[in-house]
Amino acid sequence: MHTLKHKTVQFDLVILMLGTNDLKSYFNLQASDIAKGAMQLCQDISVSKSGPSGAAPEILLVAPATIKWLPEMTATDFEDAMEKSEKLAESFATAARNRIYGCHALRRHTTG
Repeated sequence: MHTLKHKTVQFDLVILMLGTNDLKSYFNLQASDIAKGAMQLCQDISVSKSGPSGAAPEILLVAPATIKWLPEMTATDFEDAMEKSEKLAESFATAARNRIYGCHALRRHTTG
């Protein structure tokens, strides 16, 4: 967000679509931990004054698609990802509802 804070470009909307790689088992993160990190980014954007007339831009937080199947070669990296991905969209929505950063949440469709 450092770059965003120091640009003279104005944004009406910032779309954040993140969280898939955070589901990797070696990070040992729960869906709620990933949502907290995403909300920190939303907070950074909301105070960036990079929206119209120096206000904060709107923020759309997009949860990754729910994982239903993994290729064998990535299954070990994403050992618990299928279960966690189901909770991630709800965690994003809950975090967006409970925060004041002007963040809206969107759930993606299931893959696999």
